[in-house]
Amino acid sequence: MIKKYLFGIKLLLIGICFSASSCEPIYIPDPIDPRLPKYTDDGNNVAGAFINDNLWRSEYFPSWFGPNNEPEIRYFSNRDSISITFIGAVDEPNYYGDISFGFRGFGVTSLAELVELNETKIELDGITSTANAYRSSDCVAPGIGQLYFRSMTFNAETGHLTLSGTFGFNQEDPACGNISVTYGRFDFAVYDFYPM
Repeated sequence: MIKKYLFGIKLLLIGICFSASSCEPIYIPDPIDPRLPKYTDDGNNVAGAFINDNLWRSEYFPSWFGPNNEPEIRYFSNRDSISITFIGAVDEPNYYGDISFGFRGFGVTSLAELVELNETKIELDGITSTANAYRSSDCVAPGIGQLYFRSMTFNAETGHLTLSGTFGFNQEDPACGNISVTYGRFDFAVYDFYPM
């Protein structure tokens, strides 16, 4: 009985270790500027950009419940809108936090339906489609630029979406000054979708 119990615990620990390691970011340096991750569409769980010429990269948080750097994707049914937030930071000279996008009018109600945005360029006009690079809660002016979903595929067997693309935008914020986000790219295997 004890041997079966110990064997079960070992299997559980191996499974936890495997699931934790399978979501680790795979960083492939960009051949032009190796500080950035290369654009890929393999679900490598990385994102990168320059914010005012400072390197911003997605952050990875290992934990007992599995690693986490997956973007937060929310759908607001009462407004037919979607928000996507990439968690990351710039260490020097100032801290920048998450990069987020919000847009409306696509009728997406599930993670699988996000594939309908494959090869879609969303013009970030600051009104119906916005972006924000959070330096502080005072920076509230919407970003204007472009979000491009270059490759999106849904794997029905595993229930995950490969979400890959590029972005760039500017925020002219009276409290924070000009925030310029350039050379943005992201590539994630996403398992969670949060309807609201």
